[in-house]
Amino acid sequence: MQTILLIINLILLITILIFVLRFKKSKSRFESKKQDFEIKKSELTDSIMNAERIQRAVLPAKDTMDRFLEEYFIFYRPKDIVSGDFYWFEYYNCKLYIAVADCTGHGVPGAMMSLICNNALLRALYDDASETTGELLNNTRAHVIDNLSKGKFNVNDGMDISLCCVDFLEYSLEWSGANNPIWIIRNGEFIELKPNKFCVGKDINHEPFVTHNLKLSENDLIYMFSDGYKDQFGGTDNKKFLSKRLKEMIIGISKMPMEEQSTIVEENLKNWMGNNIQVDDICVMGIKLV
Repeated sequence: MQTILLIINLILLITILIFVLRFKKSKSRFESKKQDFEIKKSELTDSIMNAERIQRAVLPAKDTMDRFLEEYFIFYRPKDIVSGDFYWFEYYNCKLYIAVADCTGHGVPGAMMSLICNNALLRALYDDASETTGELLNNTRAHVIDNLSKGKFNVNDGMDISLCCVDFLEYSLEWSGANNPIWIIRNGEFIELKPNKFCVGKDINHEPFVTHNLKLSENDLIYMFSDGYKDQFGGTDNKKFLSKRLKEMIIGISKMPMEEQSTIVEENLKNWMGNNIQVDDICVMGIKLV
């Protein structure tokens, strides 16, 4: 019996030793994989942060905008570090071109589309010498489709956009839009110019974009935005903010200085979201023409 018990104890001891060795080996592998994961995560984060710096460098510089606009605000909040939304600002032939664009997707795919669409707008303006905002979007659409049609994959991405051109000599405004409108407040009166209901990219509808013309008045307020703000979930019923609330908010703050308007736009979003996550990229721009 003593011999049998000794053999059993030896077997148990060997089994435990094997289990401990395997556990240590497994733990070592797990820690190694965890370390590899952390390294890859850090490298990915660094890459995305570098991508953000590149995207920020492409966006209009504040000092450039300050040269032409006395009062304005831009509320720009990407969902995932980099953004599919972007704002665009160019001065060409004594005219000021301003836009807020919303490209397909968000995060890295959206950011890649934003660079493609930004470049397409520049080519349409400077290379094609587009004469109206409608023609500018027509030519931009052609460049976007061409850029996304070179490979074997079928890519139907594009952008929604609100694009205006301010002529300071004539003190007039041209505007064209793809799915996103422009709001103008003049002496308390709310004016909405409605967009074409198709995007800048591959679409079933390839009609020309319409150019709207409007004579400007002193102290006109212009608002352009992507759909991220109005599509944000929140509130007591956890519903979308919607265009109606956005319109009421814009009208309510329109008599305030632009800096205060920007603060309220940010605070209202924060209060509305509560503990909800941000669902999309957000860009809201307000301009006072003086």
